Amino acid sequence: MGDNYILCVDDDPDDCALIAEFIRKLDKEIDFRFYTKSESALDFLRKAKETQTLPRLIILDLNMPGLGGKDAVKIIKQDAGLKNVPIIVLSTNVRDPDLQELESRGTTLIRKPDNIEGYEAIAKTITVSLL
Repeated sequence: MGDNYILCVDDDPDDCALIAEFIRKLDKEIDFRFYTKSESALDFLRKAKETQTLPRLIILDLNMPGLGGKDAVKIIKQDAGLKNVPIIVLSTNVRDPDLQELESRGTTLIRKPDNIEGYEAIAKTITVSLL
């Protein structure tokens, strides 16, 4: 499908940095591309599609200024060239009823952790289950 990297989109770069750090401990071959805005990440994905260098996975924060994660997922899943890239949506509130729509689009919802151990657990889940 593409290169050996994960696209991580979050307006708080520390969240992605923690996940990346723990994933790299488990799989040193994985690379990362980081964006703090959905709009920039979508531009990147369109170029990656043209060059057939899609990420193995997209990790996307739900609540971001500008184009939020829910709308970004909708755009990605409506694009025939991008729709098969797996997406994990991180949110502080995975019980939000609006998130059912994201699950129906084939995304995985994960609650944002509030401690380091939680980020390590997410990295293990990603490495074992999704990569």
